Amino acid sequence: AEAVRRQVFGLPAAEEAPAEAREPEEARGREEARAEGERGAAPEPEPEPLPARNVPVVPMILKTRSAGHFDLLMDEVERLEASFGVRIVIVHGGLGPVIPKDIVHAEVEKRHGFCPIYTFQVGATPEAAGQAEAERIDLRRFDVFTDLVADVAERC
Repeated sequence: AEAVRRQVFGLPAAEEAPAEAREPEEARGREEARAEGERGAAPEPEPEPLPARNVPVVPMILKTRSAGHFDLLMDEVERLEASFGVRIVIVHGGLGPVIPKDIVHAEVEKRHGFCPIYTFQVGATPEAAGQAEAERIDLRRFDVFTDLVADVAERC
C-alpha cells in the first residue's frame, strides 16, 4: 500500500525493510485482529418497551415528498406521543402523491374510526382525489411542517 501511495503522489520509493523487521509488525496486526474477534460483535440492543395499554390511539396515513421529510415527521410524531400521552399510529405511509391504493387503506381504517390522510408537500392523483371525495375520506394537504404538526397535535 505504501508503494502505491508513493507512486501515485510521485514520492521516491522507500527502501524495503528486511523481512525480519516486518514480521513483528505483521504479528502485532494479527494479534489485534484476533483480540477484536474475541471481543465479538457489539452487545445485542435491548428490545424497545411495548406500548402502554389503555392509551388513546390516533391513527393516520402519511405521504411525503421525500424520505427525509418522512423521517422528520416520524420524529415529531414520537415527540407528540410523549407530550400528550397518546399513541399515534401511522397505519400506512410512503413517498409521493396519494394514489387510489392509499384511499383504499383509509377506507379500511375508517371502519375502525377516523383516519385522515396527511400529505406533506405532495398532492393526490385525480383518480385518488375523486375516490377520496366519493368515499368521504379526509385528505389533508400541508406545505408547512409546523401546520401539519399542529393539526396532528389538535387530534391528540
